[in-house]
Amino acid sequence: SAPKTLVIPEHWSRNTWEEKARENPLNAIMTSVEMSDAAADDFSDGHLELFFKKGVRLYEEHLKPLMPELPDAKENAYIVEYGCGAGRILKALVEEGYRVGGIDISETMLGHCARLVPETKDDLFPLDAQ
Repeated sequence: SAPKTLVIPEHWSRNTWEEKARENPLNAIMTSVEMSDAAADDFSDGHLELFFKKGVRLYEEHLKPLMPELPDAKENAYIVEYGCGAGRILKALVEEGYRVGGIDISETMLGHCARLVPETKDDLFPLDAQ
């Protein structure tokens, strides 16, 4: 069979982040051929594996080198991700032993984050877009 090509839905150029989150949140965050067929809510194990694997890679490449500069020891640190989406980077931080929180403009994304990274559920905050 022919390889799949990435097609970004045309209406996404007009959609809000919340609308994208309701339609295909994993693809909204990680726009790729592999995520283009992800479900709106009941994510497959394969989609989640790719999603969180990318979060680990982003953490290791961009954040981990900065962690020795934190003013507090790891056990006292509290890291907040602005625009946390469904929590792909927060999960990597939790797995490294950090206490985390997240902020996002999309209530739907925060709901996914609370479900997929339960350690965050009491530390997720909506950004009021008004």
